[in-house]
Amino acid sequence: MKEENIKIHKKYYSVTYDESTGEITGLYDMLNPEANWKAEASDKKMGTIFLHGTQDCEDEIPFSKVERTDNGFTGTSATGVSSVAYAFEEDRIQIKVKTDKDCGPRVGVQMNLNLLDMPTRLNWVNQCMPKVIYTDDEFGYAYFIFATADGRFLGLTVNGEFAAWRIQYSYDGHKMTGFQILMQADDVICEEGRRLPSVDSLSLTLIFSEVLSECMEKVADQLGVEIAMPEISGGLPGSNVPINMLNSECRSAEPIVITPEGDAVPLEVREILPLTQNGIYTIKTTGREGKVHRSRILCHEGWKELYHKINYFYRDYFQDECGAFYRVIKKKPAA
Repeated sequence: MKEENIKIHKKYYSVTYDESTGEITGLYDMLNPEANWKAEASDKKMGTIFLHGTQDCEDEIPFSKVERTDNGFTGTSATGVSSVAYAFEEDRIQIKVKTDKDCGPRVGVQMNLNLLDMPTRLNWVNQCMPKVIYTDDEFGYAYFIFATADGRFLGLTVNGEFAAWRIQYSYDGHKMTGFQILMQADDVICEEGRRLPSVDSLSLTLIFSEVLSECMEKVADQLGVEIAMPEISGGLPGSNVPINMLNSECRSAEPIVITPEGDAVPLEVREILPLTQNGIYTIKTTGREGKVHRSRILCHEGWKELYHKINYFYRDYFQDECGAFYRVIKKKPAA
């Protein structure tokens, strides 16, 4: 008879999984070994494949066979079509997902982390929130940095093409209730008739780091991209934004800056981006195999001027003399 709960210790983390079901039950880093990165509720799964998904529900696929490997384990469905393979490295977990992509409208994998709004037995400072979210313009890859209030970081990379990512919310929209990576999302309406990609395999990586800068470096290395990381998200015209170039060893072309007017110019001073006009500046870098990353920095008016414009608008349309905001909606009488 199989031992049910298996615990694996690595340099940066430990993980527990149920060998009878192949479900991840615990994910812990070394900074706080008692705080679970995985959502605590039993119905909030991690690494579980789902098919026939909609906005409201989905069918999760149980594993009928769970087999240990040299550096992890693999869970396989009864039909053999769907599987999830885990490889446990010292500072990261590699996850390979395979399934049938023609079982929509939504197909994907549950990645339910212990988000701030979820039920927990721990202090709220041990729960996480997304701090960095990046999606490639062509859905060729993505990455996320989740952070806790007690100063811990977890990176998640989507290492190839995918359909979408989804943060689930409560009915009233005020609480995060789950997180999914989608391999198919045929019911999502896109502009100009565009369809989201549909894939039958997915490569994910969970990355453990003790500081944000290290986590970003590991994410860039895992994806094979060079990341231009601004120290601030923007500034006023005439200001200079310090830039840190991450994983520049994989560079295959010189970084360029696309100005708010659409002009492409070289990034002349490697550590500084001068802002000269209002709008969005884009730093385009090219990594391994031509993989492109775009970092965007906003050049804007001073907050005083922006607040001035906003206050005039609200005073004219929504704000009472006492400072209260309101909106009058006329209700039609019942017929």
